[in-house]
Amino acid sequence: MIILSFVFLILVSGRYHERVFPSANGWGYEIEYRDRVLIHQEFIPGIRGQIPFASKEDAKKIADLVIHKLKESNKLPTVNFKELELLKIKINEIK
Repeated sequence: MIILSFVFLILVSGRYHERVFPSANGWGYEIEYRDRVLIHQEFIPGIRGQIPFASKEDAKKIADLVIHKLKESNKLPTVNFKELELLKIKINEIK
């Protein structure tokens, strides 16, 4: 039974994949599930305006957070400002 649970965990974990990409003024990310794009995010979620991520690392942090939320059946993959602060996501203002 333990081996079966471990195999199931590996299969479930492997279904989601993030891809970070450069955008016009910064970075964005995509979340794929079984090779299909579920989320295409060009801007930082959870804030007002259309501001891209300042770094590839910041985009990956949020993509990983979203995947974590997708894997938990009781959580929506939304991101709020407090989570951005906790992960130290840099927010540049567009001029």
